[in-house]
This record gives sequence, structure tokens and C-alpha cells, in this order.
Amino acid sequence: MPEGRKHHYIPVFYLKQWAGADRKLCEYSKPHNAVIARRRYPTETGFERGLYTLTAHSPALAEIVEDRLMRQTDQYAALAHQQLVQRNLIGLDATMRSGWARFILSLLRRTPETLHALGERVTAALIEEFPQLALPGDPTQEDQSLARVALIERQRTMILQSTITSERIGTHLINMSWSVVTFSGARHLLLTSDRPFVMTNGVGHPNSHIAVPISPTQCFLATNTEETERQIHAMSGKELMQILNDRMASQARKYVYGVDDSQHRFVRNRFGRKLIAAPGDA
Repeated sequence: MPEGRKHHYIPVFYLKQWAGADRKLCEYSKPHNAVIARRRYPTETGFERGLYTLTAHSPALAEIVEDRLMRQTDQYAALAHQQLVQRNLIGLDATMRSGWARFILSLLRRTPETLHALGERVTAALIEEFPQLALPGDPTQEDQSLARVALIERQRTMILQSTITSERIGTHLINMSWSVVTFSGARHLLLTSDRPFVMTNGVGHPNSHIAVPISPTQCFLATNTEETERQIHAMSGKELMQILNDRMASQARKYVYGVDDSQHRFVRNRFGRKLIAAPGDA
């Protein structure tokens, strides 16, 4: 088993909404060629050991990303999530709105694939600028390698933090019009995944919007204009759910989640078909 602590890039508080009476959810994955469905506890999925660990730093700093940045982000997001699933948007104070905005921004960067790609870009840029990444004096090759890893980890962490805590984008998200779409009487339920969001046209255009499933029957929606919000709310529940579930399955990298395996065929036909990149990842 790999070393390191479990770092959940899809938080347990979020996945619990899809858990059934057995306290498990349905995890769809595609380890090889076939999509398989398994019952999992929320604590058993959506994580990677040592994902945020700074391996080239002292033990006192090694878990700083998880213990400070991610834990604080998820702590406030969980409080906001409780209000959202109750459709109590009035109950969202400034701290909760900020926490939920940070959570949405974190989804753009916190997954293993995104962090790996970010690390590769940071590595390429640093090697181009500092070919040897040498320490003062005459360090050994081992010291040079450790220094290289430490520098890459610091740069990657700074970019991750700047994305999640971006004042400019965060303020824009906070000031967007927030609402919750509730689906009732639908044949199927909402899916989610390890890319649990739909972001259209970024966030800066008048018709830009963000959608995040927050439970099997509810979706968080943020829009820039009342007209865009009205148009989305006016869509039939069947049509909107079809769009959301298609995106959850088609942009998934490792996992799609549901309440049960009743949508196995739907997920199988779409899994990973449309791999997306976070803004700035291309």
C-alpha cells in the first residue's frame, strides 16, 4: 500500500449526500477497459495518499497544504453545503459564501491529474530558467535532486494556493447570483464525479454560469445575470438532469458517483469521453 495520509480531493462531506441506507454510495470506475460499479463508503474513494504532501520539506511543513489550505477550504464549504441542500441561501453568511467559492475554485486544481500536469509545467519552466538548480557551494547530486524537488513543490503549492484564494475570481463568484435547482419526480437521480462542476464560458461573460450537483436531487447554480438564471430554471427537469449527468460522466477522470448502479449503462457509454482541463492547464 502506498505511503502517506489519505488526501481527499473529493471531500467526504460532499460524497455523503450520495450514500444510501448502508452509508455507501455507488462508485463507477474504469480501471481497465470496462466500467465497474462498486459500493463504497465515502471515506474509501476520491482520495490519493500523499497527494498534497511536500516530500522534500521538513515533517513540520510536509502536510501544510492538507492541514491548512485544504482542511480550511473544506471546513467552510461543508457549512455552506448544509445551507444549500436545505435551500437556505439567506442563511449563507459572508464566511460561508467565501468558503463555497473557494471550494469551487479548489475543484479546478486539487485532483491528482491536474496537480501532476501543474507539476510538469512548473518543472519545465524551472529547468529552463535554472538548468542545474544548484545549491551554493558544491552540493552532491543527491542534494541537487532534493533541492529541485523542494523548489518544484514550493512553486506548485504557491500556484495551488493562489488559485483557491484568488481574490479577483473569488469575489466575482461570491457576487454572482446563487440558486438551487431541485429535481423531483425524475426517473433517475443526479450523478457526480471527480470533476463535479459545469463551467460555461469561464466566469466573465454575461451568460457564464457554474453548476455543481450538491445532492442526488439538487444542483447549485451561479449565474452572472438574472436572465441566464431564469433560462436555466425554465428548462425541463429531464433535460437539465440529462445535461448535468452527461457532463459528470463524460468529463470524469477516475470516478463517477451515484446512489446506486441503475445508471451503469449511461455511465459506461460516456465515461471519460470529454476530458476537460482547468483554466490555465492547457
